[in-house]
Amino acid sequence: LHGPRLAKLEDGVVKKMKEACAELLRISREKFGVSSGIHSNRGPTSKEDQVIEVPEAKVSEECVFQALESITWAQCFSRRNVRPKDQAFIEAFMLGLIKPYFQGLMCSRRTRILPTLTRLLAKFGREQGDGVAFTSIQLNKDYNARLHVDKNNHGPSWIIGLGDYEGGELWVMDKDGDYELEFDETIPNHGHLKGQMVRGKLYDIHNRWTEFDGNL
Repeated sequence: LHGPRLAKLEDGVVKKMKEACAELLRISREKFGVSSGIHSNRGPTSKEDQVIEVPEAKVSEECVFQALESITWAQCFSRRNVRPKDQAFIEAFMLGLIKPYFQGLMCSRRTRILPTLTRLLAKFGREQGDGVAFTSIQLNKDYNARLHVDKNNHGPSWIIGLGDYEGGELWVMDKDGDYELEFDETIPNHGHLKGQMVRGKLYDIHNRWTEFDGNL
């Protein structure tokens, strides 16, 4: 509901609305394959944040990785544009500024819960050079994102992959690239390319900062 008008509700109406929403949620979970064995956790806690330390020396990749491994990752059931088709949820959350569709710019809830982790990651990013400027930090764990466009981003983005893994390269559309991928679904702003092989560049981001334009 977008901006519902305030009104006094009759006795029992709120309870009926909650029951109706619960039923819709149950039907949605069955329809979209979210098994009853999946229990959404509440994500990281302030207690977890309190044990994280921000070193005075330069922040290393290992320091950041250990901090991220020490927290509880929230299960994100939205972000359908990046969530793999065979997964009910991904582990992901945002730190820094966000802009919900129902109000203006604000700090994300996770930023308020994890101020130390936010400072650690901000320091890690700033240490990459004077040209690195950012307002938000998107964190993702253990999933292979679908082809998508970061349509709400402004300006360039920087990305790095941490941990012990294989593969996980970043593909960015580029007419001068030498790596082709098939657009097997409709991509925003590029619907006419569905079913075609598209040129791009493949970047190894493992322990390596990479600048890219996610608005392409």
